[in-house]
Amino acid sequence: MGSSLSTQGNPENIHDNIESLADRLNHLIDQDPWRMSDMLKIIGILGESTPDEKLALFNAGIVEKICKLIRENNNIEGVQMRQETAMTKRKRQNHSSPTTKDTGGTRGIGYGRGSTKSVWDIERTVEERIAQEEHLMWLICSLTAFLWGDALKLSEVNADFLTTRQAVHLVEDSLLPMIIDTSIFPLLEYHLNNDSIFDVSQHLDFYQALIELTAGLALIPSFLPYLVGPKDHESKSIAKELIPKFRDSLNNYMNNEKLPVSPDFTLVDFIQRINDLAELVLKCARKYEGDLPPEKRVKTAHPSTRRSVSLNSEDPSNLTKSDLYKNALIDLQVLSFKLIDDQGVPIFSNNFKKDLKNINPVSTSNRERNRRIAKELATLTSSLPLTYGSSIFVCMDESRVDLMKVLITGPEDTPYANGIFEFDVFFPSNYPNVPPKCQFLTTGNGTVRFNPNLYADGKVCLSILGTWEGRPEEKWNPLCSALQVLISIQALILVKFPYFNEPGFERQQGTSRGDEASRKYNMNIEQATLVHALYEQMRHPPPYFKDVVLRHIWLKRDDIIKQAENWLILNKNVSSMAESPDFEATPMSLTAGGETPIRRLIAELKGMPRPLPSDLISKEVKEALKKGKPVVALESTVITHGLPFPNNLETGKLLENEIRKKAAIPATIALMNGKVKIGLSEDELEKISRPGNKSVKASARDLANVLEKKWIGGTTVAATMRLAHLAGIRVFATGGIGGVHRGAEQTFDVSADLTELGKTPVAVVCAGAKSILDVPKTLEFLETQSCNVIVHGKEPWFPGFFTKKTNQKAPFWTDNLKEIADILVKQDELGLGIGTLVACPPPTDEGEKIESIIQKAVEECRVNELTAGKSMEINIALLRNNARIAADLSTLYAEAKSRKSVFTTPVVTPIYARTHTPNPTQLRKKPKVLSVGAAIVDLEVITDEDVKDDGGSYKGTIIQRCGGVGRNHAEAMGRLGCEVIFLTSVGDDEISQFLFKKAEHYDLSHAKIVKSVPTATYLSVNVKGTVVHGFSAIEGVVVHITPEYIKEKESLFENKDFVVIDGNLTVEAIDTVITLANQHGVKIWFDPADIAKADKILYKENYKKINVMSPNFNEMIQYIKAFEPESSSSSYSNFSSQEMNPELLTKTPVFKVAEKILSKMKSEDAQFFVTLGPLGTLAFEKRNSRISYKVVPSPLVGDARRVVSVSGAGDLFNSGFLTAKLYGKSFEESIDAGIVCARESLLHVEAVPETLNPKLIGIE
Repeated sequence: MGSSLSTQGNPENIHDNIESLADRLNHLIDQDPWRMSDMLKIIGILGESTPDEKLALFNAGIVEKICKLIRENNNIEGVQMRQETAMTKRKRQNHSSPTTKDTGGTRGIGYGRGSTKSVWDIERTVEERIAQEEHLMWLICSLTAFLWGDALKLSEVNADFLTTRQAVHLVEDSLLPMIIDTSIFPLLEYHLNNDSIFDVSQHLDFYQALIELTAGLALIPSFLPYLVGPKDHESKSIAKELIPKFRDSLNNYMNNEKLPVSPDFTLVDFIQRINDLAELVLKCARKYEGDLPPEKRVKTAHPSTRRSVSLNSEDPSNLTKSDLYKNALIDLQVLSFKLIDDQGVPIFSNNFKKDLKNINPVSTSNRERNRRIAKELATLTSSLPLTYGSSIFVCMDESRVDLMKVLITGPEDTPYANGIFEFDVFFPSNYPNVPPKCQFLTTGNGTVRFNPNLYADGKVCLSILGTWEGRPEEKWNPLCSALQVLISIQALILVKFPYFNEPGFERQQGTSRGDEASRKYNMNIEQATLVHALYEQMRHPPPYFKDVVLRHIWLKRDDIIKQAENWLILNKNVSSMAESPDFEATPMSLTAGGETPIRRLIAELKGMPRPLPSDLISKEVKEALKKGKPVVALESTVITHGLPFPNNLETGKLLENEIRKKAAIPATIALMNGKVKIGLSEDELEKISRPGNKSVKASARDLANVLEKKWIGGTTVAATMRLAHLAGIRVFATGGIGGVHRGAEQTFDVSADLTELGKTPVAVVCAGAKSILDVPKTLEFLETQSCNVIVHGKEPWFPGFFTKKTNQKAPFWTDNLKEIADILVKQDELGLGIGTLVACPPPTDEGEKIESIIQKAVEECRVNELTAGKSMEINIALLRNNARIAADLSTLYAEAKSRKSVFTTPVVTPIYARTHTPNPTQLRKKPKVLSVGAAIVDLEVITDEDVKDDGGSYKGTIIQRCGGVGRNHAEAMGRLGCEVIFLTSVGDDEISQFLFKKAEHYDLSHAKIVKSVPTATYLSVNVKGTVVHGFSAIEGVVVHITPEYIKEKESLFENKDFVVIDGNLTVEAIDTVITLANQHGVKIWFDPADIAKADKILYKENYKKINVMSPNFNEMIQYIKAFEPESSSSSYSNFSSQEMNPELLTKTPVFKVAEKILSKMKSEDAQFFVTLGPLGTLAFEKRNSRISYKVVPSPLVGDARRVVSVSGAGDLFNSGFLTAKLYGKSFEESIDAGIVCARESLLHVEAVPETLNPKLIGIE
């Protein structure tokens, strides 16, 4: 390793003749290729030569030759020119116009020009780089050997001893220009800036050679100015900054307690050696500067110094907001958290449960993988980007290195600006031979697709992850790292113009149409960012990133408010323009209701309290909050002013013990020494309880005053609520609350507790208000403040502190604490921002006996005396009772929060998702569906050209995919969570093999294979988003789905929930399916499939025997002709938007015939859908003989994205609706589900896109 090999030389082989020795060295140096044995000989000869011999070899040009070779192999200028990082690329793209044609910076993410069939050979490239690096390393070792031989190998390096031992000073005047000419100093500066432990660990020999040469140069006086002084104002001192920084980054790896694996001992030895050499360099630098006047010494800041700035500092050293942001978040950039329980099960939602279960993290087979990951994680502490514009944060599990949570903040000048985007990352067992797995989590519960490369189901489309076919040099290889993946997401996906990330859309760059589509797309993304990546994150931050989220939002709140207000203004302008008859663009937001959460975001940001500095919260409380454990706040006024000493101290300890017995964590809150204290130690409890401590009672209004004076402050109910909320504590136990005093109509004496209960979302568990107060007015005032008052008991009577009930009733009561916990969660979901008063009757009846005494005692201010101390006993008893109840409530609340939301109400119409968010439904036993119909391979010609009937050729795209109405239903419902069997017939050919290969989500094993005919095919011509022609070759094979074949499969009808029939079947086959389904009690959906096939269901009046029909407008015309032959064709040949007006709609033949058919259906639970293209869908429902209807908007109303294909939209609407219905959703919710699925089809080439999944329609 480096010059450590210098002792390999054999002194007996060194000739006395210097000329001969020089010849030999020249011969060894000129070898091509170099051999390790030759290099060891060179190092040995130079290292063990005497000073006189070295001088002679120097004069013979040996050192000059080595320096020349170093210069030739040191391609530092080329390396520096290639350092255009992903961040730089992003900066270039973000400041470019969408009209820019260059897409070079977009490769690897899902689009870009150029072939992916590159001849780039990574193994050969790596071998060449290793050989070049090894060559350079041997040259550096040779130079070090000439300078110092093996002197630098001493176990204890002594600079004074070495300086006197060597005779290098005899040639240093000539040596200096030679070494400067090698560009060795830029090389040192470049490599010492590398703080990647992973990268360094791959090149230990090379880095040791560099540091040994640095130490050797530091021992030569004439070189110290170049090592100590930076070459220019942008450079850093090698000796005083880069060497210490490099050393510290290595030591951080050794000292990182977050890394749960044993270190690489080879790396440990290397680090120790670097520490010794770094100390030598620093010693030489200090000695050199000691002889300089102070004004000429290099002023540097120690690179490892981290400055933490309190968020509560009004003037944090006049830092810029960028510096303040960095200093406030730098210690949160790499976190550890218990993400997995002791049984190996993820505590929080995680997409890699199976992977985690299948890998034993402590197995010896995973040791090398774990060490590799640990080195990468150590690198992250100093390599992750942290800027005001955009940052990356990671949280690793406390016990496993192969699971990470990642948070990326959206870059400035993009539609993702300031947003908080979360990802799951998992390292497979064969890492790093394969890339890490990555899943996107900020998807609005599977409803929002933030980017063409970020799917609504969480898929991240990126070449380096292997989820996109990129160029070979863009794909993963073992030399890549997780850091590169994260940077790629940040820099290449979260970009300024994401619309052009869609494959093929880059061709629209520079066109007016493309720019307009991009602008609309960005506006929708901006709305989704404000709602889902900011508002929802602020309301429900992930526990492991809670501090990061709150600090980020607090520090950027002004920017976010401006961002939200700008969006509202732009949206208003677009909405106003949309009212103009000349306006052709679609509205930007789906509904006006889409503004609601953004307005809420602005309001909450304006009133957002500063996040409490973490040092104000005790370690125990902080850890409990961090891990989502139950925490109960306790006030301190009862200690400082409520009870005499020592009863107050004993009571304080008793209350904390009661809470601990319930496995919750107490957090007594007080003010001490000018600081808020949340969670007191025993010493602190005793300090605030001592008489004569000059403590004051502190309400919310008094907090700042008491802190400024550094008094001891006992917090009242109001102050405790406020501080508990700032700390993130949801439940607070106390004795009783203040209220409206008697005679308040004259005195206006109303406790601040009541107003606080109206605006601070904390549940206060108490024994009500004392009966000396005006209880009716107190309850009336709480109602005015919108406080939620709940009596915890079997009766509605509001307790009166000492008494179990007053003569006043509470608006709500329950003895079920779980019900109260769920109410608290629902309040969180709604973002109400109000308090909850949980009034608990005292545990004994003794209070009733002294109530009359209290009235008199109050007047004389001698309550405890006149009640013989009984009032204090009862007071303490009810305090303990309230503490126990609060601990149970806090536990139930924590459990409810850890589950999926018990209540889901959409705060906004989700972008690219649905008109209303269906309520999530737990995935029960999968519904069973039988689909019978055609399996077709579709060929679609897609063009944007103005096609004319002139025999000309037009540019377009030809796509092959699976199709067929029956098959589309089978795959779609399979992907959405149904168990589907598909009955069809196919040819015995390559096309049918394509169908079988794609049948991953449904059972195609019962298909009839016909050897004599080809598989069905269909060709459609799609011009500018509309299918203008269709050509089919279907009947030849579909006729083989005969009644006899269907009867053979009768067993498949058993225990089915629904049968879906495709109109491509013959009339006889349709009749057979309906007959068998009726016999087995299975409901039926009939899809006409084509205008020429629509009337098949009229055979034998079979339409009366089914449950659902779904014709399009053209197919509906066939039914109008059959049921209203007297209607003139002019009354239904065209259907305009004006006829969607309710007054006109009900008079149209379309409406009348749909209603007539539905009324004739025998089922009392039937539906009828008429799809009207861009006008939307008419949805009819019959329930208990009553028919209602709903006008459903087109799936892409308000969506700026361009329709890619319309061939499967109708089938997917049907599949989404039916799946949702089978999972128990309402008619309206099922319609919403249908819209979601139809939209996905319109935006993808595939009729049934891969993005379809149960979460998309609210199925958990």
